Order: sequence, then C-alpha cells, then structure tokens
Amino acid sequence: MKVKKLFALPTAFLSTLIAVPIMNTNAAPPPSNNPQIYIDFTVDNGRMRGDVVFNNVPEVASAGFNIELGDGLKFVPYSGSRYISNCHENFNGMYYFNIIDDQNVAFVYASAAQEDLNGTFFSFYVEPTNVSVPSNSTGNVIFQGLGYLGNDHGSFYSASGSSSIIIETPVILESGEFIYGDADDNTVVDGSDVTRIMAAINEYGNDIPLSSFTENTLTKLPTYTTAFASDVNNDGYIDSTDYTAVLQYYGLMLAGSPYTGNIGTVDIYEIY
Repeated sequence: MKVKKLFALPTAFLSTLIAVPIMNTNAAPPPSNNPQIYIDFTVDNGRMRGDVVFNNVPEVASAGFNIELGDGLKFVPYSGSRYISNCHENFNGMYYFNIIDDQNVAFVYASAAQEDLNGTFFSFYVEPTNVSVPSNSTGNVIFQGLGYLGNDHGSFYSASGSSSIIIETPVILESGEFIYGDADDNTVVDGSDVTRIMAAINEYGNDIPLSSFTENTLTKLPTYTTAFASDVNNDGYIDSTDYTAVLQYYGLMLAGSPYTGNIGTVDIYEIY
C-alpha cells in the first residue's frame, strides 16, 4: 500500500475539536479583490485578546492557517481548557485548533456550505512572556488555503504579506485506486474533503450505506470511488465519524504532527 503525505514538520501539539460554535461578531464589507486575514489585538477586561479578522474574503467552505506569536506573547486559555471564543455568527461547521507550542497554533475548519465569514472570525487570548517588549509582542497569520464546494482551491496573500498556498503532493492513481479521505478526487486531503462529506450527509442523511451506492446516487461526491474514500474508518457507512476524522487529519498535517491511520493512504476498490 502506497502512502501519501501532505506535510512533514515534526512537532508536539495539544488538540481541541469543537462543533458548531454560535457566538456573534460584527459584520464586514462584502468580499472584493483584496482579501486579507490578519490579527487585531485589543484589551478585553484587563486581558489581551487577539481577533482573527477576515476582510474581503470570498465565501468559502473550509480553510487552514497557522498563527504565530512573537517571543513576547504566549497563548492562554480563555476559559478552562478552551482557547477559542467569539466565533462568527455565520459559521456552522467544525474547527480543529492545535496548540503546537506557546507561540504557534494550527487552525482548520470546514462547513457543509460556503459561508461569508468576513469580520472577526474568532478570538483567542494571550499574555506577556518574561521577555516581552513591544517589538516582539506581535502576531502573524500564515495562511495555507481556501476550499470551495468544487474541486478548486483558492490562494491569496495575507495582510502580513506571507504567501498563501495549499501544499500539494502529486499522486498518480491507477484504475480503481483512491486515497482515503479524498472525497473531492483531487489527490489532496484537506478541508474541502470534509465539506464534501458534510454536504453528502446533509442531503442524504447520516449513516449512508456504501452497499446501496451507485454511480449516480450521491451527487455531492464526484466519482464512485470517492464514496469509498469518504468511508475512512471502513465500517461500510459514510457518517459524521468520517468527516470528523478527516478534519482531525488535516489539522494534524497542518501542525506537522505524526499520523498513523489510513487517511492519506492509497487503496483500491474491488468488486468480489
């Protein structure tokens, strides 16, 4: 069995998986030709809060990016073990927040439909370190890519000027082969695949049996083999367990963390 890897950056992490946050934020102007993602720091009741702001970003169904702090700041929970607060009111999906270290996190999210998330997408909290000075008390967004309902992936430059692209590893598949988790059939496992699986479940219900699947059954999945690629735990059904696992995988890859499951590996569909 061949193995496909999207990222390889060794590090440790702490993971948090959250579904359907519902707190409100301010709206922003409609998208235009100059999309930006940046961090806006403010003081909130004596605590320092960072707001991840989308400005003129097109409606998307998934995205992934890293947040890097300068040595003068470190991430802290805003309540208990939760790091994320104040999610956008339009967001109706799942996100995966990986703490790589005190100054670095990876964030991925996916929804079943494209959404306008302009304004403050979410907030997090920081506090000064023992080496904090104004010059190193900074935050930066390293954007990785956007996902739409189709097979296309967007890219643009963030407000920091850092390049924004999805990292892809080319894979040549033989007839009948598929990559576990690759629900949109583009040989890359990322947030767009989570969106595809979510959209199929929203239309046809949870626990879609593969035994009843035909080429024309699921219009939300592009090919026959992508239905089998979507059943990442091999239980014979496409359900929420599958898209949750794919989102976690994407978050692990973006954080550079190790993964030992079958998502991202190549298998072949055979009729016996």
